[in-house]
Amino acid sequence: MKENNQFFKWRGVNVLSATFLLTTLFFTVACKKQETGVGKDTLPIDVLLGSGGVDTFTLKTYTYQDDTVYTGKLKTVPLGIMHDPDMGVIQAGIYSQFELAYLTPNIPSSSVIEIDSFVLSLEFNSAYGEISRQKVEVYELDEAITQDSSLFSTQDFQKKSLNWVTDNYSKFDNIGNTVVGTDTLRAQVRVRLNVTKAAEIIERVKTNPADFTSNTAFLEYLKGFYITATEVEGGATGMIGSFNLVDQDSKFRIYFKRDGEVQTMDLVASASTKSCVRYSHNIAGTALEAQLNNPDLGMEKFYAKAGKYRAVVEMPTILDIPKN
Repeated sequence: MKENNQFFKWRGVNVLSATFLLTTLFFTVACKKQETGVGKDTLPIDVLLGSGGVDTFTLKTYTYQDDTVYTGKLKTVPLGIMHDPDMGVIQAGIYSQFELAYLTPNIPSSSVIEIDSFVLSLEFNSAYGEISRQKVEVYELDEAITQDSSLFSTQDFQKKSLNWVTDNYSKFDNIGNTVVGTDTLRAQVRVRLNVTKAAEIIERVKTNPADFTSNTAFLEYLKGFYITATEVEGGATGMIGSFNLVDQDSKFRIYFKRDGEVQTMDLVASASTKSCVRYSHNIAGTALEAQLNNPDLGMEKFYAKAGKYRAVVEMPTILDIPKN
């Protein structure tokens, strides 16, 4: 327990002066004494008010672990990995559905398709940590995301084994703009994906167009994705970015040619898509672990971390203060 002493000056004379002035005002205006409620709830007259006083109160600070943090229905989502000297390794990943930006893509079965590239882009909202290059992984889900009260920060969904990412590392830089072709956009993380998967999606449009006539049908075909970061290049500290998942520039985009004509196909998140955040923490050997094992250490330093760890400041004696 830490004790903090605060010196208070009780200015009882100010209370009396205010009462006197108010009473005088009534005499002046009404020429008659009137009953008022001024002073009704003050301390009794026999209670002595000192000109100074010392109040001692207790502060208790600590961190506790919370495994029931709901992370569903977020518009801005964290992604990345960061090494913190006090709190260990923090990872944030995203489970999310992605819908068709436009229904019923026009790709006749006779069309000749050439895939140029397949890119996942996520627009920064904010970030903490240092600019770095991180290994991002993207997996197709093997089960649907359920939007219910079970979407906690420890939730996992079954996913397929193939990582769709072909880049070794992607740059996490929330400061500068991102240039795509001739367009200058707000800062993004851009991840190159396997063009074979893009070709499979386009081929599905040609052979099973019914899967692309509604988002309900499409989500039966492609249930969603798990996006995570697993490594920071060169042993850097890393960064956890906050990304605007429903922004128009956050999407999966296939660049391709249909019969020689350049086209794109986008998969996007929206207010109706289901998503949640998956946090992972490795606190072995850290100050945070030591404090969780010995809460008294929280009196010197305590921690707060999104997804699992909560900071608490208690004032146990505050209820001893009289209501009046």
